[in-house]
Amino acid sequence: MRREANRFRVLWVVLAALFFSLQAMSVFATNGDVSIAGRNILRDGKPWVPKGFVLVAFVASKEHAKDSFAKARARYGTQLLDKVKGFGADVVRIHASQAALDPKSPIYSPGYLEEYKKGVALARAKGLTVIVSMQWEETTGLKGQSNMPSDMTRRAWERLAPVFANDLGVMYELFNEPGLKEQTARNWQIWKDGHQSLIDLVRRVGAKNVLIVEGLRIGHYLSNAPSLKDPMNKLVYGVHPFINKETRTRADWDRDWGRFADSHPVIVTAFNAHSSRGNCKPDTPKIVSNLLDYLSEKRIGVIFWAFDLPGPIFEDGGLDRLTNFENFSCAAPNKGVGAAAQRHFRGAH
Repeated sequence: MRREANRFRVLWVVLAALFFSLQAMSVFATNGDVSIAGRNILRDGKPWVPKGFVLVAFVASKEHAKDSFAKARARYGTQLLDKVKGFGADVVRIHASQAALDPKSPIYSPGYLEEYKKGVALARAKGLTVIVSMQWEETTGLKGQSNMPSDMTRRAWERLAPVFANDLGVMYELFNEPGLKEQTARNWQIWKDGHQSLIDLVRRVGAKNVLIVEGLRIGHYLSNAPSLKDPMNKLVYGVHPFINKETRTRADWDRDWGRFADSHPVIVTAFNAHSSRGNCKPDTPKIVSNLLDYLSEKRIGVIFWAFDLPGPIFEDGGLDRLTNFENFSCAAPNKGVGAAAQRHFRGAH
């Protein structure tokens, strides 16, 4: 009897250990971790077509968030993130202010890093993958910043990169919307030098995260991008195919970034089309439909701008009524991609 009892205890211990091991593996398997395999992006080890939204809540420190950006910061929390997930999204792209992070900046905010860290942690706790996107534009509260990676950008990443360095469910978008417009050899060299310095920096501080690099002209061009070196081979490229007179057809997308995406991992890290935008076209709804079909065919994920602002996705400040393209005209108010984004997410694989 004693021998049988001992065998039972051993068996129980083994089964219990196996159970808890499987539980741990299950939790790990759904952590939203991102990796790269060739041109494919993986999430928790499976091929992934990202579906997400930009959140502007932390684009500026509390002291410098104004108007709609201040309202976005005030509404950030569990309820907003639940709404994001209910929409079918699995990733959020959260702007970080390099001006608020840089100790040498005139609008440096000592408490900003901790606020941003808590914001990302809340999204991660909801099971969302997060893109940390370094923002330079005037919405951060400081005018006159360089539209290419600068010493301010590097000082900001020195503070931010170690914070999420071991969380593979956080991706680092090194610099939002590089601003040089023309695809000249000189501009691409400036782009390469600036982004290579950021890659070297975040790897030097021990960050293991997937990195995202956007092309020239605020993310419109990737086709002629020079090679960058990442010792971990975890680079993804970001594109912003906002509609303009030069970017509106399949041939345009093929030329500017589509053929590049056939051999490199690419994400559309920001896109929107709205009746109030300066480049509004009467055939905007058709262009958007064609673009989303194009992305589906190429299995390229898309992150729409912006979930926490009234206008782009929702008509109202309460974030209840989706924008749509019904009876569209460039003079009509509140006509946008909200309903189209929802349909795309429900049909995306």
